[in-house]
Amino acid sequence: MRCADHGRDADGQLSILLGLPVLQRDLAAIGWRLLRLVLSRHIALSACSVRNELPGMTTTQRINQAIGRVPPWLLYIVAMLPPVWFLWLAATGGLGVEPIKALEHKLGELALQILIATLAVRPLREWTGVNLLKHRRALGVVTFAYVFLHLLVWLLLDVQILSEIWADIIKRPYITVGMVAFVLMLPMVITSNNLSLRKLGPKRWRRLHRLMYPAVILGGLHYVMLAKGFQIEPLVYFGLILLLLAARLKIPRKTAAA
Repeated sequence: MRCADHGRDADGQLSILLGLPVLQRDLAAIGWRLLRLVLSRHIALSACSVRNELPGMTTTQRINQAIGRVPPWLLYIVAMLPPVWFLWLAATGGLGVEPIKALEHKLGELALQILIATLAVRPLREWTGVNLLKHRRALGVVTFAYVFLHLLVWLLLDVQILSEIWADIIKRPYITVGMVAFVLMLPMVITSNNLSLRKLGPKRWRRLHRLMYPAVILGGLHYVMLAKGFQIEPLVYFGLILLLLAARLKIPRKTAAA
């Protein structure tokens, strides 16, 4: 059986599984509960922020105060919603005639978007004063989760055959580039905790997490190489990546003449 046949079988199995009424009700109930939790938390945080505002606060200070009151764990809960929604669309025909390919693409694109957002945290603070450093680690972990789901969809639902998986990694350059980016992200996600920070020390920990720079470049390149023909969107993403990386370069100041 060819790879395309496996893909069609996987699409059918996915549609049958998620087409079960009981499973649909369970997924809908879980999604509704999570949405209620997020909304209620957001309302409570907004009300608390308004009560604690001080006279004369700037807009940036108000934004930072609101951001500071959002716990990082809330980002993990919100991050669960898009994959569930995409899976639901794939099962109910909302992702077109090739739902597995569409699901794989959407997860990968979302991972790249959040990776770019993570890369923008520091320039955003320097340019606007808006401080998202508290949530940068959570954004990085969420990015890896989406990349991992993107990889799982490709492995388990798209290709399925172990020998063809390895052949694709070797023969298709865009897959090779994507796998290298994934491998570079592994040590970062493993050490994204306070224990690793204490064990490695701040200096070594920061040096290790500079792997993010080649990883995000390779992730953007993976998207550009994946696109068929000339498409502006992958080039825009890649341009943003290069711009944000360039913003991190420290330009040496000219010393005054003696």
